[in-house]
Amino acid sequence: MITKSIKNIIIKYQILSHTLLYLRIKKYRLRQFIYVQIYKRNILKLPHLGVGSQETVMIFVMKHVTGGTNSATKTLIENNPLKCYFIMRSHKELVDVEVCYEGRSETAGTHIDPVYAINSIVKARRINKIIIQQLIDFNLSKIVNALETINIPIEVYLHDFFLICPTVFLLNEKNRFCNLPDDIKECKKCISLQLAVKSRNIKTKNVRNFHDIVTWRQNSAKLFKASSKVIVSSMITENIYKRAFSEISGKVVYSYELLKCSENFRKLDSTYNPFANKTIKIAMVGSWIYEKGKDIFEKMQNVIDANNLKETVSLSFIGYADPKYFDKRIEYLGKYNSETLSEIIMENNVSICLIPSVVCETFCIAAQDCIEVGIPLIVLGIGAMKERVTNNQKCHIVAQLTEDTIQYLTDIEMADIILHETIEFANKSRKNI
Repeated sequence: MITKSIKNIIIKYQILSHTLLYLRIKKYRLRQFIYVQIYKRNILKLPHLGVGSQETVMIFVMKHVTGGTNSATKTLIENNPLKCYFIMRSHKELVDVEVCYEGRSETAGTHIDPVYAINSIVKARRINKIIIQQLIDFNLSKIVNALETINIPIEVYLHDFFLICPTVFLLNEKNRFCNLPDDIKECKKCISLQLAVKSRNIKTKNVRNFHDIVTWRQNSAKLFKASSKVIVSSMITENIYKRAFSEISGKVVYSYELLKCSENFRKLDSTYNPFANKTIKIAMVGSWIYEKGKDIFEKMQNVIDANNLKETVSLSFIGYADPKYFDKRIEYLGKYNSETLSEIIMENNVSICLIPSVVCETFCIAAQDCIEVGIPLIVLGIGAMKERVTNNQKCHIVAQLTEDTIQYLTDIEMADIILHETIEFANKSRKNI
């Protein structure tokens, strides 16, 4: 039986808990109020920024975005510096707003409701165009509903398959590219989607306000219907999206702006011989994550160890890697940029670069970087990469690994195929030098 004193303690604890919760809510609301007031003050300055007559563009992009989307946004602004840009970066359910003009940028507001941000900017300035670079981490339905009511041309860039499915990469329960089933009932049963949505985390990418896959695609269809252009960088991207959305018919435009992202990469010295050493040094380039081929690359090391091939071939990695998850058997050569990639390759006697991505890439910046510096490159027969390297004599497509064959091959089987084709390609290339 609970004594009176224990009851009093429980009551006091409940009162304290409710009080603390109330204070947290008040603190949050006060903080939001302050954020909005700062944003309002900054928005009022907009007509006086000295860009009143210039074309104004609103861009939506994920806050911590990397890879092609980040490069595309950066290149877009750098190539058109005279325009005024409002960049809406996702911040959970809210957005941070950055304004770029006359070669400089300022933060207009942080933690702002996206609908309020959109409407206030449209009210303050004449917006000529809205560009959707990336909607990962945004509340899709909220953004679409807001944009539907605005009579402004919308251009949607397709850097991934997020608007088809919030898993982003279209990976099924076997961690293989699903190739988009024709029947949406199959998508409803997808274990990969169910697990991802339940955890509210899609391979490190947050998904907001997901109800079901049918509603998700209906929202995307509304966005495509409201858009004036749908911009792609590969045929595979167009073909897959056309299977999901009839609304993009007649609106698809091919853009190769992403090619410009690697134009300034320093080339390999003309005297550099990638096959000067007896050992073939293969370097995976990109991000050390499953989707980009981390697991397969690790299995390639297993094949090397099991077959005593260490004198014949060695593995290394160039790019971003979390030390906690990096395989120490593989040599880490560091991150790279336009100045350092060729230096890293030459200093470490890299023979061939490899992109063992198991997802259907819509472009792949890392592959383009390798092509630009002039290093021999190996890619799988999946996605957009094979489109761009088909006629490049320095590149090799592992033709055995396609969207269909990877469905039944294990990682170790794929690793064995890639390794042996790479060695064969290196030996042929060595003879031609």
